[in-house]
Amino acid sequence: MRKCPRCHGKGVLKPSNYAKGRRFEWKVRDLLRDRGYTVYRAYGSKGILDLIAVKGEKVLGIQCKNNDKAYLPPKDRAKVLYVFNNRDYTISYWDGKESKLRSKDFTITEILHCFGNIKFLRFMGNDTWEVYKA
Repeated sequence: MRKCPRCHGKGVLKPSNYAKGRRFEWKVRDLLRDRGYTVYRAYGSKGILDLIAVKGEKVLGIQCKNNDKAYLPPKDRAKVLYVFNNRDYTISYWDGKESKLRSKDFTITEILHCFGNIKFLRFMGNDTWEVYKA
């Protein structure tokens, strides 16, 4: 009989990295909703942005990393720079009311990196970041 690789033979499943990341994204989404934002979670997270948060004219593009380091790998930094310079972004998101996958275009006003205990950094260009209060 094969042992489950995720429970290490102890019979208790450890959450996958995907499940941990999704839970963290939901936590960030809920925090932003509490602050008055409409939040879209990118379905399947195929792009650099995990969440799009909209409040009035402000459109935040957010990359979530469930760790305590404000670190984005070089390839992700290059993608952030691309979005920062172009501002136009399309995401696919799940419409729970109609059980449909939808796409929506956004013009991003700010790029944020969220990590650890829900700390936000705002991308300022030229690979520089500053602390941001959402």
